[in-house]
Amino acid sequence: MDSLTQIALGSAVSVAVMGRRTAAWKAALWGAVCGTLPDLDALIDHGDAVRNMTLHRAESHALFYLTLISPVVAALAVAAHRDRTQWRRWWLAVWLALVTPTAFNTVLWRIVAVTPQGYAEGFRSLFDQGPDVHFDLFPRGEGLRAQLRGHWPVERMDWFAHGFIKMEERDGRVLLSDLRMGQEPYYTFTFPVAERRGSGLAPLARPGLAGQRPDVERALPWLWRRLQGEPLPPPR
Repeated sequence: MDSLTQIALGSAVSVAVMGRRTAAWKAALWGAVCGTLPDLDALIDHGDAVRNMTLHRAESHALFYLTLISPVVAALAVAAHRDRTQWRRWWLAVWLALVTPTAFNTVLWRIVAVTPQGYAEGFRSLFDQGPDVHFDLFPRGEGLRAQLRGHWPVERMDWFAHGFIKMEERDGRVLLSDLRMGQEPYYTFTFPVAERRGSGLAPLARPGLAGQRPDVERALPWLWRRLQGEPLPPPR
């Protein structure tokens, strides 16, 4: 989610929670701050794309730490507007504006299972008619993983994603993707970690970011119909 969308979402959540208990502009302002606050550490360059991603999406995105900081931010809002009677409501607004889930998570769920043969991806809507979930099976690139064992970016992502990664070779490059963010074949966090040189692989010291976004024109109609329980295969 881009920063402007996060700001707008944080403002909307805060205004909805505060209602008429305070001026709408006050709720919108603090919601905007909280919507973008966890991402401010993205301005720090740690040296390469894997370090930036794994260090950015750590404590600043952890529910535990966001819960700890939310009373402090709420106290600042209360002090700024001298509105002690609404402290609990401000705390709720701040907390929700900081851990808000992604779109439709409460209705349509993506399920990923790592197996010895690869990984399986399925989707489940609350409006599905039956209990069965259809899974598609994909390879995880175990052969590439074995060849790059010990390479720091690969080991770091494997640890960070708790094993939910895949590796594939494309156009002479080995790409590593975090399976938790996106859906097959489009993943937000995909990193070139090695390149083909003759019969072997040469690890890249500074992996970049090569994430792909889905085809919105195909993805959004499918998402809307699938969340309503229509058994459609996902756009690949």
